[in-house]
Parts: sequence; structure tokens; C-alpha cells
Amino acid sequence: MLRATYEHIIHVESFKNIDLFNQGLYYLRFLIKSNGEQATPYNYFETNNNKKKESWQPSQIDEQYFQTRTFMIRFQEEEVEIDESCIFKIEVSASPHYEHEFKLICELMCADLAKIGGPPNEESLFKCVATFQGRICNSYKGVHEYVPIMFDTNHFCQVHCTVNSNLQDFKFRLSEFQKANSSKISIQPKTFTEFLHKHTNKFTKSQEFFDYYIGQLRLTSEQLQQQVAKLCGQLKLYEELSKLPTIPKFSYIQYQESSIIKENIHTKGNILISDVLNLKNIRDQNLLSTLIENDINQYSSVLFELQNILINIIQNNSKQYRILLQQDYQVKIKDKWGETYFREVIKCNSFSNGTLCQKQHQDVSDQIRRKPIIMEQQLDIIDENLFSDQKQATVLFEEIYQISQPLVQQEQILQLIVLVHGFQGNSLDMRLIKNNLQLQYPNHHYLMSRANEDLTDGNLSDMGQNLAQEVKQYILDWIKNNPFRISFLGHSMGGVIVRAALPHLSDFKINMNTYISLSSPHLGYGYNNSLLIDAGLWFLKRMRKSVSLQQLAMTDAEQIENTFLYQLSRQDGLNWFQNILFVSSAQDSYVPFESARISKNFERSDQNSRKYEKMVDNIFNGMRATQVRRLDVNFVLKETIDNMIGRSAHIMFLENQQLLRMLVTCVDDIFN
Repeated sequence: MLRATYEHIIHVESFKNIDLFNQGLYYLRFLIKSNGEQATPYNYFETNNNKKKESWQPSQIDEQYFQTRTFMIRFQEEEVEIDESCIFKIEVSASPHYEHEFKLICELMCADLAKIGGPPNEESLFKCVATFQGRICNSYKGVHEYVPIMFDTNHFCQVHCTVNSNLQDFKFRLSEFQKANSSKISIQPKTFTEFLHKHTNKFTKSQEFFDYYIGQLRLTSEQLQQQVAKLCGQLKLYEELSKLPTIPKFSYIQYQESSIIKENIHTKGNILISDVLNLKNIRDQNLLSTLIENDINQYSSVLFELQNILINIIQNNSKQYRILLQQDYQVKIKDKWGETYFREVIKCNSFSNGTLCQKQHQDVSDQIRRKPIIMEQQLDIIDENLFSDQKQATVLFEEIYQISQPLVQQEQILQLIVLVHGFQGNSLDMRLIKNNLQLQYPNHHYLMSRANEDLTDGNLSDMGQNLAQEVKQYILDWIKNNPFRISFLGHSMGGVIVRAALPHLSDFKINMNTYISLSSPHLGYGYNNSLLIDAGLWFLKRMRKSVSLQQLAMTDAEQIENTFLYQLSRQDGLNWFQNILFVSSAQDSYVPFESARISKNFERSDQNSRKYEKMVDNIFNGMRATQVRRLDVNFVLKETIDNMIGRSAHIMFLENQQLLRMLVTCVDDIFN
């Protein structure tokens, strides 16, 4: 039987804690497998950048796992340099095909020191608390990719990792059955020549066999040579560049060129095996077998030599190498998200007018989930937590309403991002959003507002003042006299509380950068079509005597023009921002679609609707921004009680990791 050998080089550069629940000792444990067969880690090494640090347990390998050294995590935003690498080898079946996917598994192992009362005295005290699973695709072509390993939302951290994966060799091996029954008659081939005879239909398909196996081995050699040469050029490693081996010709062509029979050959273009050998002749059949084995050996030797050069580069230039691959990854991940992220630029004279797009967006989303888009593979290593099933994909539709082309400003300036929770919420509701933002923008300041916890039944005006005072105090304590920008992100009622706070922050209006609301009822609940939601609002207003819900329902005054929301629409604040993004979902029954998007509803023509339209015009009066973005999110909703009462989509803005990763990746310009 024919076997293919693959090798995978995993380099772990660093571990960054964003929001782990537990302090303690940690290490990472890696495993690679394919179709039930496990790769064997056979060599591990540290880079020359690795600064020796005391560790309870050093890095090590066994028959299955590579595990890094242990490291202590004590604080949020703590980053630990690891700089360790391991090489895995695995043999898989190469007949009838050698194109295999491999599963990359990384386990986060933890010993909670608070529970065990001190340093662990045995390995069994470490427990696997979270697992990353990825698929390595296209290894037969050569994979060189940055992998940001992330775990579940309860263990929010990131591992800077690179993976290099290559087809290395083909080997003919007797099966275990043949070895155990060597004295018995067997129809299985016992030599490579017999194998070729069987799998090439008595050598009539030798060229197809050769092109498929040896052609790919040569192509892999060429691609790895190009990758290493490119890397040497980017890192200015000219000495390593001079060491690159040449790629030899196919053995049968070398044989033809060195043989006297070449005088009798008059071929044009590519030389085929049949031009050189008479495969009806047993002697030439044996010769072809020898030449193919020679090709396997010579290309495997080239791959081995190139891999050693690559390992040397990683050992001496690990950080620069990771940065180069990470830059490529940023482009690839945007393209990958682009499969379910649609963007349209709409030239307009006013931001007030939106489009009636709900039905169209739902139809497109359903079509994507029914018939997954077949695209060229953007990523060679797929995070199964994010891209496990196209049928569960969250789909985003961004409309950019543009009056004029925005000015692109390249500023390296400190930025404060304020995150504000909604009705009956608390600061921890914004934790996952903050974690994703912090991962993308580690140098920004983050304030998860606590000023209105347990106060969201009160007056929205008072809540706005509370938030404004909290922001001022944070600036005084942490920003001080440094130049800075302020951005706000509010969920549900939080988006309205931010607007209520802005008039009290007029001293900082030139510092305003980005405003984002996630399903916030800017126009109240006037367009709500759900009787269940209406009943719930009535109950909360009456039983809890909620002033804020009366204000959002616009029943806090007899005339709409005298209500809090209408008066808020006439105040400055939103017009100070350079970037504005309204995120909504037609599936959210809690907040009317037009209210979350701040757009006019042309399907209504009653007297009140004209007053709502006037509110929209008021809000967009005197805008500094030259464009406004509206983002419609289409979720896959499960059959739950939350979904029955229309709440599922509303809370998924806080909990859907796909949505949050897409936001920070695809709308990354608004926080720069």
C-alpha cells in the first residue's frame, strides 16, 4: 500500500489573556490527527528569542501531544512570551488519494491555585478547561498560515501561533496483514513494481499516476522553495537565500537526456514517459519503478532541506515571521467573512431615508444557508468554532448612506471606548463586546459603564447625566491632558442613554469619534407590530412604574412633541461624531426596525408617522459625518421561549460571537 508522509511545524509565540476567569498555572497541549490516525510529535525546540523563565514544568512531547511550558496568569491583559515549536509527523493512506484534511486541536490546561492552595504537586491537578479545534486544509499544496487560537467566551484569550504543513514523502509499505501472513498466498502487491502494475492498469496509465503523485511532490517542492525565497527576501536573509536547493528534473527525463536513445526521439513540448520507455517491456516497467522511487527520494530530500531552512528562519526570526503571516491572514479573514457580509454604498442627499430591505435580506440569508457559497478556500486553517456550519451562519447587510466621500484620517491617538448596557442590565452584559474590541484594539481605553446599574427604570435624562459624569471622571483619572478621541457603543436602551448624556459632554464635542448603537429604540416603540411586546411594555410601565419605558413608548406626555425622545431628537450630540453606525435586525421584536436604524417608514402615512419622520430629520440635522452606516443582521434563531416572545435576536447582539468577530474585522476602520 502507498502511504503519504506529512509534517506540521507548530510555533507558539505568545499567550495573551483578555478575560480568563481564573488565576493560575496554565499550559497549552497540541494534538494533530486525521481519519483516526494521530500525528507523532518527534522534535521540539525553543527560538533564539526565548528568554529563559522559571517554569513549574518545561515543554515536553509524548507519543501524541506537544505541551508548552507552564506559565502563570495573574492579571487581565497579561501577555506571556512562549516561543516554542514542535514538529509533528503523520503517515496517511495515499491510495486512491493523498489529499487529506488534518484536525488541529489545542487544549487549554489549567491548575487553579486558589482551589489547590499552592503550586500543583502532580500533573493530574491540571484540567482541560477549553479546547480549540481547527481544520488544516490543502497540506498537500503547502500551508503557511498564522492562526489566532481562541477558546470559548468564558476563557477569552488568544494564542499567537503559526502553522507550516507540507506533504513530505511517499512510501510503499506492506500492510500489517501481509507482514503477518507473508508465507500465505496474497493478491496484494509485495513490491513497488507490482503495486504500479496493479494501480496503473498494467502500466497503461503510468503517466496519470506519475503526474498525480510525483508531479505533486515536485510542485510542493517548488511552492515551498518560492515561499522560503519570498520569506528570505522580506526578512533580508540573503545568506539563507543562497542555500536554497535547486529543484531537479524528473528522473525519466534525466535518463532520457543521458541516454543514447535521445537521438531517436523527436518530441515537441513536454516529454512523456512513453517517449522514453516501452512499458510493454518488463525491463522498462522495472526501470520506471526505479525511476519513480528515485524521484520520490530526490524531491523528499529537497523538501527536507527546505524545511530545515524554514525551521532555522523560525528559530531566529519568529516574531517577524509571525507578523508577515498575520498580515496575510488579515486579508484572508476579511475575504472569508465576505462570504456572509454584504456592503452597499448608497449616494444620497439626506440620511433620513432608508430602504425597505427586510424581505430581501431574509431571502438572501435563506439562500446562503440552503446552498452554501462555493468559493475558493480563503483560509487554509479553519476555526471550527466560527466556521463550523454554513447553515448556522450569521449574515450581515451593511448600507452606507453617503452624502460625500469621507476624509480618511490616519491618526495614532489614544481612544476611549465607552460601552453602555440596556434596560435591567449591568456592565457585564458588555463584556464579550469589550473583549472582542480589546483583542482588535489593545491600546484603546475601555469603560464598561456602571453608572446606571439598578437604575434603568428611572428617568432617561437622569441616566444620561449619570453616564456623562462617569465619563468625565474616567477622563480626569486616566486620560488627563493627553490628546484623545471618545467613542460610544450602546446596546438597546444604552444607545439612547448615550444620546441623553451627550449634551452634558459638550466640552468634549471635538473629541467625538464613533457612535454605535445595537438595536436601540431611537424613535421609541411607535412602529412596534407585536401585541406581545405591547402587553409586556404595558405591564412593566404599570407594575414597575418604569419611567424610562414610558419615555421609550412616548407616553410620557400628551403631545408627541413634548415627549422626552422628541425633545432629545432636537438636541446636539449625535451630529458631533465622525462615524455613525446603527445596527438592527428585522428579527428583533423588542425594537422596531426603523427605530433602531433611525429611518423613515414610508409604508405609514398617519399623522403620528409624520411626527416620527420629523424626529428623524431633527436627529440628522447639522451632521458632521459625511456618511451614516446601517447594518442589518440576520441570525439563525433556535426554537426557544426567548424566540417565541421575540427576545432571541435582541440578546444575540451581546452573545453572538460570529457577529462580534465580523464587526471588529469588517468594520475595523471606524475605531482607527
